[in-house]
Amino acid sequence: QNTGTKTFRNGITGTGNVNGSTSGKFIINGATASLGGTGLLTTPAADGMDIGASTTVTMVSSKTVTGILNLLANALVMLGTHNLTHTGTINGFTTTSHIVTTGTGKLVKTNVGASFAIFPVGPNATTLNSVAIFNGSGFNYGVRVEVGINPTIDAPLDAVNRTWFVTPFGGNPASVNVNFMYEAAHCNAGWTPPPAQLELGLHTGVWNVVQVNLTQAGTDPYQVPTLVPNFGNGIEAPLVLANIGAILAVSNGVTVNYFNGNKQNGNHVLNWKLTCNSTSAFNMVI
Repeated sequence: QNTGTKTFRNGITGTGNVNGSTSGKFIINGATASLGGTGLLTTPAADGMDIGASTTVTMVSSKTVTGILNLLANALVMLGTHNLTHTGTINGFTTTSHIVTTGTGKLVKTNVGASFAIFPVGPNATTLNSVAIFNGSGFNYGVRVEVGINPTIDAPLDAVNRTWFVTPFGGNPASVNVNFMYEAAHCNAGWTPPPAQLELGLHTGVWNVVQVNLTQAGTDPYQVPTLVPNFGNGIEAPLVLANIGAILAVSNGVTVNYFNGNKQNGNHVLNWKLTCNSTSAFNMVI
């Protein structure tokens, strides 16, 4: 309590609750810092909690933190197999200061509604592949990211060399806005730089193309706004970005780009476009 700064040398663990809502700033530093335990951690309302410069915090169990987190220069939080559940904002994230998802552990943000929830995650200590989620129906969302494409797609050389794993908790949301961030250096050899168009793949036992004609916004690093239509409650969904046709190029000989129907003067008017991926001709029966 009271307004003095509180420094937790080498981290916070144990079973007790730590409520610093009326305290001065919290600081975690030290060469072997740990974070875990069963208790709740509430950071100071005004100044939040700093992860000190050049401090690597290793999660030793899953932990729930409420309030502001400030990542100073070269500050990392290594999740491993543990989840960090966080309510509030995370400031100061960069390519060398972020939440590292080297295992199955997720950064979980709570109550994701109409406003952006930023997940500053990276697959290693020097790579940032943030995700922004909004219109999340008020559910919690867990995010982690890996280098590589897992499970593999049909033409992995034509893709961003990342798999983002997103898990909603609390219900089956409607369509959710998910924005992905990556650099050109994170892409495989066949990936086409802007202004080429991309498609979004969602794995639900098999790969599905859930959006096409996506464009990368900004300059390197790029951001790709997407819409994911069918997340399942508590189900970890692998997501990838690739050039058009790369996700299902071989397993699906034909891609349906669109198929639209409208009633016109008592008749059904059908308009469609299909792309031959690995076949020169096909028959379509309506």
